[in-house]
Amino acid sequence: MKRLVAMAAAALLLAPAAPAFGKGNLRAVSVCGPELCNIVRDTALVADLDRLFTSGQRTGPPPLESFYGVDTVMSGGATGAGEFFPAAGVLRWRPPSGEPRWLALPSRVAASLRTAGRGAGPYEPAVTGATAGGKAAKDAAGYADLFDDVQQAKPPSGETIPLVLRFRAVGRRPWPVRYRYEPSTDTLVAEGRAMRVSDETASLIERDAGLAGGREGTPRWALAGAVAAGLAAAALAARRRVRRRPMR
Repeated sequence: MKRLVAMAAAALLLAPAAPAFGKGNLRAVSVCGPELCNIVRDTALVADLDRLFTSGQRTGPPPLESFYGVDTVMSGGATGAGEFFPAAGVLRWRPPSGEPRWLALPSRVAASLRTAGRGAGPYEPAVTGATAGGKAAKDAAGYADLFDDVQQAKPPSGETIPLVLRFRAVGRRPWPVRYRYEPSTDTLVAEGRAMRVSDETASLIERDAGLAGGREGTPRWALAGAVAAGLAAAALAARRRVRRRPMR
């Protein structure tokens, strides 16, 4: 696989004038599958991606789906890499320096990348293992739905537990491995982005972490919170009774 990546990079740098070498910061692009890379020959697509890498609309991770690799050569020879998700129309791009970016692609750009990927064959990801709160998940495959129906959320301010995923080794891994999960708000955090997961996913994480006796059970964090609130209320009531006690 490393040899294929090296060959793709060499092809980008040494290819003849026919490929679409851009005039801006982005000089060349290839769209790759596990065994084959296609050099992009669409000059408009290279120009569009050059603009998107700088000012594109940010978004969150798409659901687990098939994807293509996207390799880039920048001005000066620096290389970047990313992954394109054709069903969602989303691109994760890792620039030569800086944090990865999830970009929502205009329909025209997504369609052009789908065309560029023809014949390469996509990567097929899968979740093969998971631990929640340090405990092994009973059904790791259920975490394939982790990013289904997520919503943007505020960063958690309460107690969180670790969530770690293992993905099938396909040569690329666009999704993060390590997360923090806040049970009280169903909020998941990775790479500085906070997302509220679905009720089904929240139940799965809490069950595997031992925070709930099952999907019908009461989570331990909720039970502990209720007990703490009850004790606080009882203490407050006791203080009020002492204050109101008449003097003899």
